[in-house]
Amino acid sequence: MINIYQGETAYIEIEVLDNLGNAIDLTGTNAKLAYKKGSALVKKTCTIESNILKVKLPSSETETMLGNYLIEIKLQDANTDVKTIMVERLTVSQSVIPKFE
Repeated sequence: MINIYQGETAYIEIEVLDNLGNAIDLTGTNAKLAYKKGSALVKKTCTIESNILKVKLPSSETETMLGNYLIEIKLQDANTDVKTIMVERLTVSQSVIPKFE
């Protein structure tokens, strides 16, 4: 579970490992993260550094979020094969200062 407060900048980093805990070579791979609450769906492209997937949710995005969201990350390799590597819950808690002004 990932927990943040409204208005925070959230940096989500996922290390991609095989069953033995070894880093997976992600050369030629694309990664997408999507989060959803109800029917509202937001898709983001992840950056890839070695075997680490990174995505940023800026404060301007999280200031309007509240509650539980489903997060999913999928990889598409150089052969265009697609694999889901993570399904997780993102909880955004209410903040007294959801917008930093």
